[in-house]
Amino acid sequence: ACSSSLVAADTAAATLRRFRCDLAVVCGVNMLLLPQTFIACCQARMLAPGGRCRTFDHSASGYARGEGCGAQVLERPGALPSVADLCGSALNQDGRSANLTSPNGPSQEAVVAAALAEAGVPPHALDHVETHGTGTE
Repeated sequence: ACSSSLVAADTAAATLRRFRCDLAVVCGVNMLLLPQTFIACCQARMLAPGGRCRTFDHSASGYARGEGCGAQVLERPGALPSVADLCGSALNQDGRSANLTSPNGPSQEAVVAAALAEAGVPPHALDHVETHGTGTE
């Protein structure tokens, strides 16, 4: 539900590595257009009562919805001077867990290991990790 742009970036990177294209533009957009989605989230008590997501905090009680748009241009290494490098990526899904929103630790560990292996980067060499955290209890 939350990873379509990541899947697009991974697919673009794989397509570039296979020399099926020279350049790929990846975009992702989240727009809050339908009141029905907000109503359903309220009824399911998914939204933080205070309107603030407190991911990784013991006081987490839900998430806050927001709109956004992002884009990136990917190209094969060496084609043009680069601003940043996407060294590795990996995809999987959590599989079976306690319920729909519960994480599956071994599955998440496996996808991180796969991305690091593809990049040829040991875990201790990471400077930054971007996460997805809903702030749910």
